Amino acid sequence: MPNGNYDTLIIDNQYLPCVFYFKTLIKFKNVRIEQFEWYQKMSFRNRCFLAGPNGILSLSVPLEHGRNQKAFFKDVRICYKENWSLRHWRSIHDAYRKSPFFEFYADDIKSFFNKPPIFLFDWNMQWIEWFCKQTGILASVKLTDEYLPRYPENYTDLRDFIAPKNYIQFGKELPLYKQVFEDRNGFLPNLSILDALFCEGPAVSYLLH
Repeated sequence: MPNGNYDTLIIDNQYLPCVFYFKTLIKFKNVRIEQFEWYQKMSFRNRCFLAGPNGILSLSVPLEHGRNQKAFFKDVRICYKENWSLRHWRSIHDAYRKSPFFEFYADDIKSFFNKPPIFLFDWNMQWIEWFCKQTGILASVKLTDEYLPRYPENYTDLRDFIAPKNYIQFGKELPLYKQVFEDRNGFLPNLSILDALFCEGPAVSYLLH
């Protein structure tokens, strides 16, 4: 993992990304979100982890044609046969309503779930851009123009670097903070940045440096 102020980062698009995702973004002047890759299942592209009363709370966005489809990620559509957005909002509300900064962010977050877009990529980008504003990330965040299997040496390619199978290991590089259900479950490292935001508020930016 790079530890300096590098030029350009190439990274995948994720749903409510983890704390380490944003700790990575803050190191770069320029960030390019990959939009021309094939959709990857078993990733954070449509899934996130939060803290629930019984441990890790996993939320997944349902997709038209399922998770095994072969399509560019930017073309993957969200499935609305069920009211998943209401379920996600209620899960977040119930898990974090007693957190120190829930009321501070609740209206903004609820408004996202009231009008989710057609495409998963757009849904995730709305969150990434909002989180960057809340955490003080000043990088120029744009989308890739084409798919390149390799990038020059002045680029840092971290596509598929952070995944459900390995995200916990990156928690070792993050400072601790007080979580809502820590007395029951112990500290759960490297959850969605939403967890840290509800618990730390504007001070979450200090966790990223």
